[in-house]
Amino acid sequence: MTTAALSGERYSSKVAAVFDGEPAARDAALHLLTDAHLRIEQVSVVQPYATHIGRKVEPESRGIAKTLVISHVYLGCAGALVGIVAAGVIVAAQAGPFASAPLITLAVGLALGAVAGLLIAGLYSLRPDHLALMARIRTAAAHGRWTVIVHVSNSAEKARVEAILGDRADGLHHTW
Repeated sequence: MTTAALSGERYSSKVAAVFDGEPAARDAALHLLTDAHLRIEQVSVVQPYATHIGRKVEPESRGIAKTLVISHVYLGCAGALVGIVAAGVIVAAQAGPFASAPLITLAVGLALGAVAGLLIAGLYSLRPDHLALMARIRTAAAHGRWTVIVHVSNSAEKARVEAILGDRADGLHHTW
């Protein structure tokens, strides 16, 4: 299962490039639309001292909600399955006290596996890489700099964006 299967967002990865001035930022955004063949909804420009930066970094609020549900269902079930299999192996190996209470061992394996899967889903849903990206963008805006944010859907698109922005930007940041 890939991370794309856990996401309800069209564009779950982001690339951000920081620029000293508006002309460079607007020029980069135009090149992204023409040279990387991106849709206009994929490219945002954040002005210095801007507010509501979070909306430009995370514009898909419905997609984020879907990601929360999908990731918790899939990873919770996967964790439960792994927990039962692990408990089954322990019971089959006749390991000490676990062999005398196989149903309890399986139940505990199921519960621990499900909890572990849900915790991993929570970490995936929080997207700490997006929080770090948002902090960098806020810092750039607070220092009078422009940022171009690009929402990409796959690794090939991300590579094209990074190639275009890499030579133009003062700083390049991305998420997984």
